[in-house]
Amino acid sequence: MYCLESDTLPASHAQKALGSQLLISPIADLLHEHPDVKEADKHDPIESLELVRRTGSAWAGDWDKRDSRLSPMYGTVKILAEYNVKVYGIIAGYDVLSPQAKTFVKFCEDAQVEGRFLIWDKQMHIFPVTAHYKIPEAMKAMDWIIEALEEGRRNAES
Repeated sequence: MYCLESDTLPASHAQKALGSQLLISPIADLLHEHPDVKEADKHDPIESLELVRRTGSAWAGDWDKRDSRLSPMYGTVKILAEYNVKVYGIIAGYDVLSPQAKTFVKFCEDAQVEGRFLIWDKQMHIFPVTAHYKIPEAMKAMDWIIEALEEGRRNAES
């Protein structure tokens, strides 16, 4: 969104470079203040609310955590639709980041951003990376990712 809004790159170049985005267990808001975060924290086997807040503070440094370059929920989501940037993503239900990510999906839908999301309840943060261990859900998620990438490539070519 920043590349499309800024003068650092001509919009036509930015749109071509950003034809589609793939988000896996994305951080959509470094504040982590969504009302459902504490409930998600109870189920997350990998991360904790405390950990993601510490990591977010380290990542942000002196920047405001509401800066859209760090927290896309505070950006102009509709610009993705204006430049026909498609957004694909996987969100795991047992991920402390999922409440904000689900809200970002809603923002994308409201802004009529094309793409699709796989929201898989009772899965952990970045669960598709466990496909190497032949975990069936992870293997299905990797198939979904490959399909989404292929769809994004086809759209970019047309």
